[in-house]
Amino acid sequence: MTHDSQRQHLFGAELAVPPTAWAHAVDVVIAPMIDNIGRPGMQFRTRAAFRDALLRKLASGAFRVEHSEDPIEESP
Repeated sequence: MTHDSQRQHLFGAELAVPPTAWAHAVDVVIAPMIDNIGRPGMQFRTRAAFRDALLRKLASGAFRVEHSEDPIEESP
């Protein structure tokens, strides 16, 4: 099969297209999921940068942490 004959074969192909309302409804549900795909990695890098900056300040003495006798409760 030559390149031109492959192209001619595609001209006769039919494509199923969903109704516009259905496509929009799916987009409303799926778009936030797609937007969140890269977010955990970004949050990890942001937290790591914050941690590194805070540790530098603590190590240099720029921040001081007072000792407390009250235990800190863990959040659920």
